[in-house]
Amino acid sequence: MASTTWSTTVTIKNDNEAVQQMRDFLRYNDGIVPYRNGDVVAKYLRHIIDSSNAFGGIQAEVAASRPYVISQHSKGLEHEPHSLLAPPSTQFVRKLKQLASCAFGALILLALAVTFAG
Repeated sequence: MASTTWSTTVTIKNDNEAVQQMRDFLRYNDGIVPYRNGDVVAKYLRHIIDSSNAFGGIQAEVAASRPYVISQHSKGLEHEPHSLLAPPSTQFVRKLKQLASCAFGALILLALAVTFAG
């Protein structure tokens, strides 16, 4: 039997309260709740579709990717423009290494000043 892959677009209009209810649902039914709101919505939708398929006896694989905000007005609902768990940029890492090198050099100079001044 041939397999066909379908793709569709689902538009979800929600607010902070709805996302919180999704978090509570996932916490109660799944245990693991994602950090970002978009990941919460995707995991919630996948859980609902999978449980509906299991209840109906349907064998269909479902993949739900992280939703993104489509309008500037609704962007205010997402309180996480940058994840705290995301890896830092290479420029930020380079600046941190430069700061560490300068701080180490200043520490050596301070140690030398204390050694030879006393």
